[in-house]
Amino acid sequence: MQIEILPVKKEYEVLLDLYPPKLANKFLPDWYKKQKFIGHKEHHHNYWKNGDLTGAKACPAIQDLVTTGFVIPLWSNFYFTTLDNGEQVYESTVVEVVQEPLEMHISAHPAKQVADLDLQKNNVGQILKFQLPYWIKIPEGYNLLFTDPFYNFRKDIRCLSGIIEGDKWGTLAIPFEILKPEFTIMAGTPLIHVYPVKRESKKINLITRKGNDEEYYHIKKNIAKVQLTRTNYRSEI
Repeated sequence: MQIEILPVKKEYEVLLDLYPPKLANKFLPDWYKKQKFIGHKEHHHNYWKNGDLTGAKACPAIQDLVTTGFVIPLWSNFYFTTLDNGEQVYESTVVEVVQEPLEMHISAHPAKQVADLDLQKNNVGQILKFQLPYWIKIPEGYNLLFTDPFYNFRKDIRCLSGIIEGDKWGTLAIPFEILKPEFTIMAGTPLIHVYPVKRESKKINLITRKGNDEEYYHIKKNIAKVQLTRTNYRSEI
């Protein structure tokens, strides 16, 4: 699959040059990079001798989540402060580079619009949002799922998830919750994780039912194999 990312206007080319989006495996969380990988074969043979346990890094669900798709880093420094009177102010260094008003790059959902959402808002009940300065070109028939890079476990903001029909519209605003009264996010920090998802036209026919003896045996056999070999569903011993 070929995905192209370009600035929405020439003035933003420098942002893309300095802090380009990259494949997700280039923006792995710090804990993931530092954690020793205890492979399942090693774990299987050494468990009783050394008491080694496989870490979260060995979980295939986590592996796929943090390495699939691509990550868009923040393209400028972002400063957020709560004053003594409770007022909250913020600034972004992008305005110094492109010579545009801050409102073109950081805006807000009005308090009335998000009043019913259980989110951590600013002091006037708004949800702030970054305006993505890029346009994403993706093959026909694909959506783009945007979500917070969850396993980074950051404590300052949390981006809100959403899906767009990426082959029809290539940019968006990225709303976010405010988790701390004061913080700084440096340019280059992972901002949003993007997953290309093939759009299905067929409706899902969801069925819940009881299993039969053959299905129960198959399930039990697969679970037992994982437990007995101390491996996971896609590892080979």
